Amino acid sequence: MAAINVDKLSLRELETLEAQISAAKSKAETAAKADVKARI
Repeated sequence: MAAINVDKLSLRELETLEAQISAAKSKAETAAKADVKARI
């Protein structure tokens, strides 16, 4: 994965990136919870 230079992003691009990160975190948390439930 390529590194993103956040110092050069505009405010709109930063907000979009934050939204994408938030969605990815939520998806990862859901997957982790499902994995734990599957192991029980």
